[in-house]
Amino acid sequence: MNYGFVPSNRRKVIVANHMFYTCPEVHPDRTLDIHDLFYVIDGQESVWLENEEIFINTGDIALLPAKHHHFGKQPYKADTHAIYIHFTMEKGDQAIKDTAAAANKLLAIPSYLHTSNTRVFELFQDIPNMYRSNLSYKTLRCSCLLNLLLTELADEAKQRDVKNDQIIENVLALITNHPHKFYSISELARYAGVCPKSLTSHFRLATGQSIHKYQIESKLEQVAVLLQNGAFSGLKALSINFGFYDEYHLNTCFKKKFGISPVRYSKQFEYGNRQRLIV
Repeated sequence: MNYGFVPSNRRKVIVANHMFYTCPEVHPDRTLDIHDLFYVIDGQESVWLENEEIFINTGDIALLPAKHHHFGKQPYKADTHAIYIHFTMEKGDQAIKDTAAAANKLLAIPSYLHTSNTRVFELFQDIPNMYRSNLSYKTLRCSCLLNLLLTELADEAKQRDVKNDQIIENVLALITNHPHKFYSISELARYAGVCPKSLTSHFRLATGQSIHKYQIESKLEQVAVLLQNGAFSGLKALSINFGFYDEYHLNTCFKKKFGISPVRYSKQFEYGNRQRLIV
């Protein structure tokens, strides 16, 4: 989930604290009227946001927006150290699908974000310190620090999106340039330098398809182009050259996409190909 925050100097920190889970606990089952933002300094947590499970490891940040159900199913890892910040919801805060379209009006932040940005870490430290201080105008100071943190996280998310776009482009190029191979998710993840879960999620977001389906569709389209140009060399050769398991696999997938077998499909173009040769 991506969530957009309205830049607002009225936004207030309700509570901010460090938590040490020496005794492992399960995240509370609840729907809050305030936003919950937390950073794992060390350890591991697992939280469900609606129907999405979020794994938060060291250096990870999770956002649990107001009015959205979240809960845990298993205890945090023992001795997990996290900082959590609860803050007010403002009119206009909302879940968003198109982060680019919302970028000019809202601070777009995903429900999960990994960062090595030292400024983000410092702000997560500063806000609980300020919240528990006796300084004058501490409420205003906390609000200012919170707004700065949200802007830093929005910038981090933008940079991550640019990086993910490049990763997906590289993966698509690899698939296109090696049609004789059928890559597993783990192989593509190693090539891209990301975890399989992250690659799977961003691939579907970018293409609208799973990695498996995209490869099948891409191969079938290339097979169809060859058949249209009279390059039918037999199902066995085609299945090998385009990374299908065998002739039966190619034939089944092709019929499912085009409604007819590769052999019948190629015959539709035989007359046209002969005419071109005569000319």
